[in-house]
Parts: sequence; C-alpha cells; structure tokens
Amino acid sequence: MTATINRATVDIDEILPMINNAYWEASNQNHKDLIHNICWLLTMEVIELHKVSVQDGHYKYDPVNDHVRHILPELRWLSEHLSKVICRTESRLALGQQLQKVIDLFN
Repeated sequence: MTATINRATVDIDEILPMINNAYWEASNQNHKDLIHNICWLLTMEVIELHKVSVQDGHYKYDPVNDHVRHILPELRWLSEHLSKVICRTESRLALGQQLQKVIDLFN
C-alpha cells in the first residue's frame, strides 16, 4: 500500500521521541552517532511535511529531503541490531514496531 503524506507525517512524528530516547539510552558513541543522524534527517523531513497543506495530505508520499532517501540502510541496520543498541525492553519494543513503519515508508 502506498503511504500518504498524512500517514508519513504521523509515522515520523511518532518515531521521533522514540529515536530521541534511543539516543540517550545508547551506550556506544558509534550508536549515538547513527541515531543522531537518523533523528536529524527525520526531523528535517517532518518539518517539510508539516508545511504541506492539510488538503493535500491524501496525496502519495515521496520523501521531500534528498538526504532522507538514503536513510534506509541505517534504519534497517538499527532495526536488526536494536537489542545491542538499546538495553531497555520497553524502549526497544516500542521503537522496533515504529521503525518497521518508517522503513516501509522509504521502501
């Protein structure tokens, strides 16, 4: 199913606080760098999406920011290695579910 602009906005809005928590829970500097990059790119994307008129929210979603188009490998890596990056079970489970939604957006 093709994602709409509204769906993309909601999914990215929902993952941002989880990504922020993951940053603070990550104990490895390389993991923090990866998460920070993901957070920054998704934030830039959602800022642009919030500029879209509510009347246009039903249109097909295409990434607005060119850099966010290249985030998929990082999202997949984080999803596959979540248990090594985030120790708290609650944070890991919530982020894992939301990560899959965002990965699906960029597929």
